[in-house]
Amino acid sequence: MPNYWKCSQENCEDATTYTYKGLCRSCSIYDDVGECLEPKPRLRVNRDGSEYHQALVSRGHVVTRQEKMNVDKQYAKDRKMATKMRKVRQIMREEGIDMSHVCDDSCNHSEELNDVIQIGESVHVHDENCNHEEE
Repeated sequence: MPNYWKCSQENCEDATTYTYKGLCRSCSIYDDVGECLEPKPRLRVNRDGSEYHQALVSRGHVVTRQEKMNVDKQYAKDRKMATKMRKVRQIMREEGIDMSHVCDDSCNHSEELNDVIQIGESVHVHDENCNHEEE
């Protein structure tokens, strides 16, 4: 896409829009030899002759090596968890267990499912029905 140039002087006789930069021939002042005494350069304009405004290009954040390594580690953890959850759902389907089932001490699932599921410590969530004070 070509650039467009036009004289920026108010009383310029030349209203032509050019595809090359240069000096305005009618506004620049020359001596008898042809040397330019007072140059009047053309300014960049849009195709229709309106004033050109350069779009500001914002560059993204430069990622450091440490940030990249942290992102990769988190991605690997997420993939491992997704694989583990997929295996749990597959085993639960094979054993005919409801997907919304919550395991407790009374469950007697297969050893394969028990190996994949790791039961952690349950944590109490405070809500408006709690009768005790928060620490």
